[in-house]
Amino acid sequence: MQTLPTLFPTAPPTDPAPPSGADHNLILLVEDHDPTRESLKDLLEQWGYRVMAAASAEEALAMAGPPIDLVISDLGLPNQNGFDLMRVLKATYGYRGIALSGLGTDADIARARAAGFERHLSKPVTAEELDDALAWMLGR
Repeated sequence: MQTLPTLFPTAPPTDPAPPSGADHNLILLVEDHDPTRESLKDLLEQWGYRVMAAASAEEALAMAGPPIDLVISDLGLPNQNGFDLMRVLKATYGYRGIALSGLGTDADIARARAAGFERHLSKPVTAEELDDALAWMLGR
């Protein structure tokens, strides 16, 4: 089972095979850890997604606006956390989101859902887990 790197990535994972029909979906990826953000962006692009990557909530809000299909956001962001970011994106644009975080208790998951995230993935996440969450969120 392959996991996505969260601390010291060497290369982006390539499993599973790219999903079909992904190329029309635009994902807003929000992750403050540069190597993790770059690895996730590379993987998502290999799978055929279009990706806008932000290192902070402020950057993400500056990029926001239609036609983003999905938000994938870390919860532990500097200055403004992922919970607050998702509340704004959901209220303003109706975006759907996947929380990606090292915070994985039942309370953390409930808080993420209350903020508007529909799925929660705890780091380190496998490529298969991410692909399953994307398939569920995007109905493919």
